[in-house]
Amino acid sequence: MNFFVHQLSDYYAEAGKQLPEYVLSVLEKPLSSLDMDEADIYNRYIGPHQDRIRRSLMDIYRRSGAAHKEWAAKLSPYYRPIVEEMAAQVLGLEGPSSLPQRTVVRLPYQAAEPPSRLDEIKRYLPALANRWTVVIAVVLVVTALLGWWYFSATAPSRLLNRARGEMEKEEYALAVKHCQELEERYPGSGQAEEAYYVKTDSAFQYAQELLVRGRYEEAVYHYELAGTREEYEADAQYGKTGTYSEWAEACLEADDHELGFECCEAALGCRPEGYDIVPVMELRARILFRWGEQFREQGDYAAAALRFEKCYKEWPAGTLADKALYNYVDMTVANYTGAPPPSKSATSPGQIKVEVINQTGYILTYFFSGPSTMCFDLAPGASHIVHLLPGVYNRGSLVEDFGARFEAGTNFTDTAYWWQITIPIPPPLAAGGVGFEDVMRRVDELEQGLPVEISDYVVDLEYEMITDPDIPEDHYGHYDPVSDTVSFAAFVPADKVDRIIFHEWGHAFDDEYLDDEEREEYMRLRDILPGTAWENPDDYMGSVEEDFAEVFAVVFGNVEWFSHTPYGPIDNVDELRAMILQAAD
Repeated sequence: MNFFVHQLSDYYAEAGKQLPEYVLSVLEKPLSSLDMDEADIYNRYIGPHQDRIRRSLMDIYRRSGAAHKEWAAKLSPYYRPIVEEMAAQVLGLEGPSSLPQRTVVRLPYQAAEPPSRLDEIKRYLPALANRWTVVIAVVLVVTALLGWWYFSATAPSRLLNRARGEMEKEEYALAVKHCQELEERYPGSGQAEEAYYVKTDSAFQYAQELLVRGRYEEAVYHYELAGTREEYEADAQYGKTGTYSEWAEACLEADDHELGFECCEAALGCRPEGYDIVPVMELRARILFRWGEQFREQGDYAAAALRFEKCYKEWPAGTLADKALYNYVDMTVANYTGAPPPSKSATSPGQIKVEVINQTGYILTYFFSGPSTMCFDLAPGASHIVHLLPGVYNRGSLVEDFGARFEAGTNFTDTAYWWQITIPIPPPLAAGGVGFEDVMRRVDELEQGLPVEISDYVVDLEYEMITDPDIPEDHYGHYDPVSDTVSFAAFVPADKVDRIIFHEWGHAFDDEYLDDEEREEYMRLRDILPGTAWENPDDYMGSVEEDFAEVFAVVFGNVEWFSHTPYGPIDNVDELRAMILQAAD
């Protein structure tokens, strides 16, 4: 075996590949001596891949550490095999393109024998057969085209007739499906217009059937489909409202109160004019009440209080309104004390006499938690005397439409002293504030004054009114990073409108633009300790993201600094502005 062929064979074997014997045999021969089969092997496996073979030889040469003369001495002086031609190129003894990509074998000329008479006759037989083949092929193609044209021309009618038959058999789902298919595939055709009426008829019937089966979401969809036709619009609205109501009832039975509440909201939102909303509002109140009880059982008193509050405030005429109000008071007390409210009869009374005086115009609940635990109601202007064991107490009051008050750490120790607690008259309630529509008009005005780098993003935000019952009533703005939506309360205090708009824009900007490095730079500019949590659900006001939103409002909204976070007022506005604008690029 040729030295270089042997080297290539071993090289590929070490890499787990085996070069075929027929390739190795061709490599050992000169290019000009190849026969037709060997030329075919060269054209398929060697010529197109000669660069790879040369690279392999170069790699073998480098690995061996052999001297140039040692390898050059193994080359034939003339009539070199193909592999030695490549080795000579690797050693720089010949140019890199001396081998062709493909080769041919030249055979000696042989004169053709004169054709016989039989051969002359055979020459014309294929031509005649080909003519008949062409004629038959043309006939088949024309027949196929005519069939395809007929099939396409009649397809809308066949689909329509199929849908009509399915509707007569009360197979409404299939009828709707095939009508939609016809409309999508053949829009503008006469059959598509007829299919619209078959579709809406079937959709209305199928929606009623789905409602009976308890497949509420599908029923809503088919009522909406039927409602696109004027004749069905009113009936479809009634049907959809009724479907949402039954869906909410089913959710109440399944303890899926969140979905049940959403269904009630949807029913109220799509109800037709003149629809009796009392059953829906009663159902909604029942869901809220049961939802509040569920949160109370879980120990989430704040969430329970929100549900009970909505239950009695938004449907005061309901049968559960009074009970919901009572539970709301209890849950708010529990939220302050960290435990369900105690019985209103005194437990563990002592010798320290305390008088509580109510100077407000509200009925309130007052409670003590400490060595003695007790809770009692106070009418407007009334007073109440209790006797406590000595020790440190938490005490507070909850006043309807006024808010909750809570104090900790009072130490009742002197039994000879008559303690007196007076709850003063509360300050006047603030006006309702600026309505949602006016807030949105202000959003449009403020967008005009933003730098281009920020306004380009702000104008794409979505806006809506706060409807989520989990958002506390004293939160006038909220940003949802999932839907990229800013929400505002139904009424916002007039002196806080600009601050709240810019504050929520700050949260949106943070979510869209700031990466880890930019947040670290912000914390450096604000002199916030490295490692401080940017997001901190346990201490939201102490989180850096809340500080950024407030700084954004001060920098771009020209509002005064408010002690909203523990990181202090701003003394480097220009640096912060430059950093934020750079982050937007």
